[in-house]
Amino acid sequence: SNSIDIALDESRIIAISQREKERLHNRSVLVRLIDITLCLAKSGKPFRGHNEQKSSVCKDNGKKNVLYTSNLIQNDLLKSINNVMKRKILSKIKNKLISACADETSDVGHHEQMSVVLRFVDPSKNKPTEIFIGLQQINVDWSSVLAVCFDGAATLSGKNNGVQAKIKIENSQIQWACRSEAIEAVDHNYDSLVHCLSEIYKTTKLADVRLKANGLIHNLKSFNFIFALTVLKPILIQIRIVSAKLQSPDIDLLAAVSIVEALKKSLTDLRTDEDNYSTLFDKVLDICSSQKIEIPNVKQRKVSSRIDSNNTQHFISDKKTEIKCFVYYTILDDLLNGLEERFSQEKLLLIIAIGRLLQFNLHEHDLILLSNRFNLNDSELEAELRLLKSLPEFEIGKTSKTIYQWLNNLSTNNLCNSFQNFYKILTLFVTMPVTSCSYERSFSKLSLVKTKLRSCMTQDRLESTMLIFVEQELASELDPEDIIEEFKHLNNTQRRLEL
Repeated sequence: SNSIDIALDESRIIAISQREKERLHNRSVLVRLIDITLCLAKSGKPFRGHNEQKSSVCKDNGKKNVLYTSNLIQNDLLKSINNVMKRKILSKIKNKLISACADETSDVGHHEQMSVVLRFVDPSKNKPTEIFIGLQQINVDWSSVLAVCFDGAATLSGKNNGVQAKIKIENSQIQWACRSEAIEAVDHNYDSLVHCLSEIYKTTKLADVRLKANGLIHNLKSFNFIFALTVLKPILIQIRIVSAKLQSPDIDLLAAVSIVEALKKSLTDLRTDEDNYSTLFDKVLDICSSQKIEIPNVKQRKVSSRIDSNNTQHFISDKKTEIKCFVYYTILDDLLNGLEERFSQEKLLLIIAIGRLLQFNLHEHDLILLSNRFNLNDSELEAELRLLKSLPEFEIGKTSKTIYQWLNNLSTNNLCNSFQNFYKILTLFVTMPVTSCSYERSFSKLSLVKTKLRSCMTQDRLESTMLIFVEQELASELDPEDIIEEFKHLNNTQRRLEL
């Protein structure tokens, strides 16, 4: 018979073997739970019903109601996936210059949500990549941020106390971009809108609906609304044309500068063209007459007998002059100031320099500008351009597609280090944000994740779910083993399952 020591050793080996078998089984079960979690999160579907009892006809979306699928465990799984994805994002942007794009919106629970998207050049793809990070701390130094794009929100783009101003303190080299929208739909459907609201007002029995409909009709059938609609429509159509041109993937950089300058000149001409204003005002009067809208009289201000706080003692006697001074000029001045802020001479000169770079036709002041802006050696850059000019792979171009072709050629032929100044200019330029489409798409997905039936979702769960839902490609690349290890050490307490 075996000795007691041998028997104990065999018993211990069997126990360890059974424990390891149980551990591997637990991990295989958790892999299935992770797959289910990823599947539901990537499709934006809810995990649970409001009633999880056996008699319920509205159970969760899992295979069946089993243990280890409580809302707390689901949150831990989502958090683990979120942490692993965040580490992958950090590894992608490590030691790279990035652009940060941000905007805010209200969710169905009336909470302000911010969408933050990072833009950088992915060396494996040789093109700019945008990654959604929600509103999470990722510990990226502001010196790595090349540009930011805010959507004009006051709390973000305020030049004194906004996020824009605070970031400028950290990094004064950051560039800015914003966008504009048109209002043609209201003009085209004005009569239908008034008729529809009138029908609602006449037929509805709900007091609050009648009140809102009456208020909208009152605003629509006012002189101020008609004037704003008539004046803004042609202006915003011009802005839309320029905006569409600037967002084109085949944009000619030099043509982009020309069209921005043309927009500035057009708005300036509108401000000085008295005949154009008279035509617009006559059109407003015709619309008001056809819609039976009363034109308000100018409020006559009493002449002060002493020096007062008013800026001027000049009095306006007619509506045409009053609205021109206080509305028409103000609109055009604000637009011109906005264009000057977003397309300053410095930014336009940078785009012109890049456009000439693509044609191997850099002027001396372009060379100095690029060297100073991107912290390069101008002599080395000039030498690199002379060499590149003789390489057949680098054909002269003038659109943003040329930049991507050149980046691909540099990477494919292992020339990035040989022409590092040239490569740096191209990568940093395409890193700058062009449009606000990325975070606008995330807002659409937010409305699918946080619906009225899920309006009580916690912020942590929302952020984890949104990251998976938006970055589905990145979520599909995750290794379940990494998620299990993160899940195992997520909480300080010991898991009841052996993992």
